[in-house]
Amino acid sequence: MKTKFFLLPLLVALASSFTLNTASSDDLLGKWKVDESSLDKTTKAVINVTRKTNPSRAEQMDASFEMVKQVVANIVVEYKADHSYEVQTPQGPQIGKWELQDNGHTLLISPTGKPSRKDSILEISATQLRLINRERGDTTLFIHP
Repeated sequence: MKTKFFLLPLLVALASSFTLNTASSDDLLGKWKVDESSLDKTTKAVINVTRKTNPSRAEQMDASFEMVKQVVANIVVEYKADHSYEVQTPQGPQIGKWELQDNGHTLLISPTGKPSRKDSILEISATQLRLINRERGDTTLFIHP
């Protein structure tokens, strides 16, 4: 009898650990930056995307990899409650709109004057945001600065 009472909560806890974590708007709000663990990979992905449209610029970026990596490290994205966002870059702020889709598994980013992009949300918590940038094909971990 005692075994049944012990097993039931254990089974409930185990079953709930397999539920999908869907993002809510509140989870996304605030400022995010690329985590140190993702800097090399994200910087390489940015350079590879540049290579497709501007090979000579990509070569310059490769030659100055550490400097480009530092630029990526200093980028801050802020998702606001009014569904706007702002990215602080060395070239100045970039703004646009954001929207959660697919029950919180997709983040639609619509930069002002540019085509929209869909990123896949792999993980979101109070301290971490892990996205697959479908345009670049890489996964990036973001943290609150």
